[in-house]
Amino acid sequence: MRSQVRIINSTQLQNTNPNLVDPVGYRKSGLSLNHIIGCPLDCNYCVRHLYGNFDQRTPQALMSDEEAFQRFINHRYFQPHITPIELFNGRPTRCSPRSKIIPTIYCVCLMRLAKLANHTAKRLQAETGGVVDICDPFKGDWVLRNTDVSEVWGVGRRMKMHLDALGVKTAMDLAKADPRMLRTKFSVVIEKTARELAGTPCLELVEPAPPKQEICCSRMFGKRLTELAPIKEAVATYMMRASEKLRAQGSVCKKIRVSFRTGMFNTEEAKFANGVVVDLPYPTDDVRLLTKAALDALERVYRPGFKYSKVEVMLLNPASTRMICLRSHSRQRRPM
Repeated sequence: MRSQVRIINSTQLQNTNPNLVDPVGYRKSGLSLNHIIGCPLDCNYCVRHLYGNFDQRTPQALMSDEEAFQRFINHRYFQPHITPIELFNGRPTRCSPRSKIIPTIYCVCLMRLAKLANHTAKRLQAETGGVVDICDPFKGDWVLRNTDVSEVWGVGRRMKMHLDALGVKTAMDLAKADPRMLRTKFSVVIEKTARELAGTPCLELVEPAPPKQEICCSRMFGKRLTELAPIKEAVATYMMRASEKLRAQGSVCKKIRVSFRTGMFNTEEAKFANGVVVDLPYPTDDVRLLTKAALDALERVYRPGFKYSKVEVMLLNPASTRMICLRSHSRQRRPM
């Protein structure tokens, strides 16, 4: 269940952002110790991503726990029994003779247990101080015994009713239930949930999603539209959203598709649907060029006299800007 964080080698340390190398940080609330960089989660508020360290998703240690702790207590601003401290971006705690700091860090690969610990820390803020060590056997058992099964990540309202009928009331009951029986009666998701609560990793850490091969933005209108002007406004808005997604994944596009249709279920309305694919002169992520091409295409295929209910904008076959640059470079170097 526990796996110690690996220490990076000297070569990786040299290539690391200099702002991340120093494990001790000075803050308004005191001193902060954090010699772990990289995280598989995408929490926007996490200070581990403060310097744009989004690509490193595997937690790694800059140095041993003992060395980091010695650097911390030898810091020029550290005063024993006085200085408030933060350990691994946690809640500030005043260093007192009663405080026993054990520099041992573990990477929790059980996503459901991690979410359960986070939920308990928020639910019992006053008692826990905002921190719950789910790796501790006693505390982990207490969390499971005192957490309703509906609070477990992946258990919804209807599933709770089925589990209640089986006598599964708490997270501990679910952890002790027969996984094969849960898979037979419900699904493999509930089986994996029970296994993870029992300490068996079943859910892989979230990896960055690959770039999309198609980017689509479509909406139903709030009312039927019969004029071209409001439809063009909708197309421009949807193209703006689609181009934002295109730039976010670092891609460009050379082909777009615009389509629209009337309502399909009202028998009293005339039916019509049409769409057009447009090839741009060159790949681009410029929202102005994409919008102009989409609006020109819309004007060519628009037919008056219908009550339109939906329009769709799609960017086809996005390509990485890096690949486009490599292709252009290879063509320039190709002998004549």
